[in-house]
Amino acid sequence: MERFGIIDIGSNSIRLVIYERTIHGAYRIIEQAKEAARLSERITDDGDLSDADMDDICALLHRYAHMCHTYRTVRIRAVATAALRNATHGTRIVQEMMARTQMDIAVLSGEAEAHIGFLGVINTMDLSDGFVIDLGGGSTEISLFHNRTCTHTASLPIGAVNALRSFGRPDRTMESAHVEALVHTLKNAMRAHTWMYAHPHLPCIGLGGTVRSVCKIDQRHHHYSLAHMHQYTLSPADISYWLHHIQPLSIESRKRIDGLTKDRIDIILSGLIILHTIIAETQSSQLIVSGAGLRDGLFYESVCPDAPPICDVLENSVSNVLKLYAPESEAHARHVHALGMRLFGALYSEHGLNERMGNAFGAACMLYRIGIAIDFYNFEQHTQYLIAHARLDGLSHRELLLCAMIASYRNEKRAKSCYAQHKDILSSADIPLVNRLGTLLQLASALDRSKTQPVHTVTTSIVHRQLHLTLHTTSAQTCALEQQQLQSHRKEFEKVWGLQLLVDVACTDA
Repeated sequence: MERFGIIDIGSNSIRLVIYERTIHGAYRIIEQAKEAARLSERITDDGDLSDADMDDICALLHRYAHMCHTYRTVRIRAVATAALRNATHGTRIVQEMMARTQMDIAVLSGEAEAHIGFLGVINTMDLSDGFVIDLGGGSTEISLFHNRTCTHTASLPIGAVNALRSFGRPDRTMESAHVEALVHTLKNAMRAHTWMYAHPHLPCIGLGGTVRSVCKIDQRHHHYSLAHMHQYTLSPADISYWLHHIQPLSIESRKRIDGLTKDRIDIILSGLIILHTIIAETQSSQLIVSGAGLRDGLFYESVCPDAPPICDVLENSVSNVLKLYAPESEAHARHVHALGMRLFGALYSEHGLNERMGNAFGAACMLYRIGIAIDFYNFEQHTQYLIAHARLDGLSHRELLLCAMIASYRNEKRAKSCYAQHKDILSSADIPLVNRLGTLLQLASALDRSKTQPVHTVTTSIVHRQLHLTLHTTSAQTCALEQQQLQSHRKEFEKVWGLQLLVDVACTDA
């Protein structure tokens, strides 16, 4: 087991994240801390840092280093971004911080910050093309990617904190003239990069505190039933709505916005203006919120510095969750997945299924037993909770819930109960879909009931409303338990699918 500390000295916040990588190769966050240090505001007009502010920042870094020591991290990687990168005396400030904390601190260039943020995004989303917007306190990094490869990056020296400092009023609000000046400055900075205007209708993947804040506000406003930000989507109209809603509000009135944290009350407007302008200028189709970004990219880069971006983010994410909760079941899970996908393929075209549902079903096949990590009895309900609250990269929120429902399927009653909790995300048509794929998973798991993989594979055919299932094994005796388990699920399968199930055994030499 190894633990890594990542410290992000940002323009608005200074954050610590501690990752753990297990002996099975799985990884997860086990601790994090954040302080809104407002470093870009502490930098004086001549680009320096006062002794008192230096004391505050170094004391915070000492606390983070102590937390890393407590968790026995094998490495601490600390980076600084725009506030120190752009400060006139940034080099001296960083050198003094390192001397006082005995910590190596790397100041990232704008291009490096954009690349690492892109790495955090591309390893957790299955999009092929789009823009990545990393909207920080002192800068905004924009990247363009095609076929999952970053082709252009730019770092604009405008972020939520320094924009408010430059264009806001003393009371931390902005009048129309200030807004217009900020928009004009941002557009001029963007026009130096013609590639930002050459790819309309691509999605924008947003990361950073402003994006997360808008996501929380929108979710609270709509009483969103799933506690996930990663891959939550907002339309350009949603961004416009919140900009025009928040712009006339006083600081005191903003305190009453549900979902807006106190450290964002003053800078949410400047951040929204930047976000709205970039989406309008690039003519993006939607904003997809990323819960992963710079710190995730730093972890990937630290652990696997020479590895290319992950090709199949869903498979990687599912494998990671399986190794975290049920590593001893991996052989069984992969066999159930193989058998389940054979069954899915047999029923794919005739029953209106599609590739995206195949992905969700395949993930359910892999993870249906992870609830045993909590308790064997009624493990299905634990499986449902773990999947619904895990971050399975590569699945939309609807697909994540369907995966959880399929993996934990017992009967239609359970499916309806989950649907009732998430009517804002699911539709009534999803209930029969879960019934069909849930019973299919029951068949697939029954085919390895002994957890010894006695059924090597299956062949299928559908003739006259009958599903003919041939089990290929070394002998009928070795899969007797599997045949018995299939019979226990026959009635439910036939009712849901409207197909009679016929099972044969084909024995081959060992």
